[in-house]
Amino acid sequence: MFEIGRIRELLTEARRLLTATVAQHAAAAPEDKRVRYIDTRLKAVEATLDLIA
Repeated sequence: MFEIGRIRELLTEARRLLTATVAQHAAAAPEDKRVRYIDTRLKAVEATLDLIA
């Protein structure tokens, strides 16, 4: 189905953003409240998409 394929695409994009960008910023500035917030939100999106896919 188209919907499942699109959800998997979005899941891949979210995972790449987490590992390539957010994780590096979190490692460099672990106490930054904004980075922690973004990390938490993206992990929630990832979990939701994973559940749907």
